[in-house]
Amino acid sequence: MCMQNGGVQQGEVFIKMFAGVRNGLMAYLGSELWQTYSALATYMDRDGYCYPSQSQLARAMGVRRETAGIRIRRLCEVEWQGEKLVTAIKGRHEGNQFSNTRYLINPNVAFRFSTELHP
Repeated sequence: MCMQNGGVQQGEVFIKMFAGVRNGLMAYLGSELWQTYSALATYMDRDGYCYPSQSQLARAMGVRRETAGIRIRRLCEVEWQGEKLVTAIKGRHEGNQFSNTRYLINPNVAFRFSTELHP
């Protein structure tokens, strides 16, 4: 059970979107890739790794699974000021015919994990 503490519930985590976004990244990505980037960031752990399925991303964005897959592939190709925004890391567990993809969001670009409500 979460306890209230100054407006923040114990155990809550936050994704910080910082000033770099206002310096043109949102416009550079356009609405579709910005939506994808933002949706992916909601799955980010404290190390920047994300583990959503394409179906989960599709539901979050209100699009088909195939559309989510296309967008995430495009997003993984994007660089901003010489840095990749997102890196896809493919992996396969023994006995599983399908590979699992995790994503690493570059914390130097726009999104960062935090447990504080205010910086």
